[in-house]
Amino acid sequence: QLAMAQQSAGQFSAATETFRDLLKVKPTMLSAQSGAAQAFQQWAMEEQRADLMEKAIRGAFPDAKGKNIVWGWSRLATITMRYPKFRSVFHQARYQGAVGYYMQARWSKNSGVKKEKLRTARQVIAQTYQLFPELGGKEWRSRYDALLQSIQRELGESPTGLSGLRSRRSSGKRGSG
Repeated sequence: QLAMAQQSAGQFSAATETFRDLLKVKPTMLSAQSGAAQAFQQWAMEEQRADLMEKAIRGAFPDAKGKNIVWGWSRLATITMRYPKFRSVFHQARYQGAVGYYMQARWSKNSGVKKEKLRTARQVIAQTYQLFPELGGKEWRSRYDALLQSIQRELGESPTGLSGLRSRRSSGKRGSG
């Protein structure tokens, strides 16, 4: 609760450190892992900093063995993917990870980096769709669709959203997910 209060007050550094301290003791506490990723993401959005967004996506605070104490959206999705009871956490992590890559692209002045981050964001959504075509239900589906259309526009593509993925999926280009 302290970390969330700090985050609400805009004290992002303190919030992420409080989450880190909690996660040192309880590393598998999903609500804290999610909260820590959200804190890094909100901090990144406030300051438009790609390095902080990378921590939201990939994690932060390596332990003595080099493993991040804060997992980030990417590892949170990997861990929760195989457990149906954590499907909403999985979709939150996948969606927010895609948002993170999208925002990194928007902030980048380098056209190569911009394209790479946009393609990665699109790939996150496409892979999630291959694994779980229902995309977590109506609410998540509409969020994924809107984000994918924004990504496609930024890439100069036709904003077909999920319908474009559906047509590719039904034409035999399926993943082994």
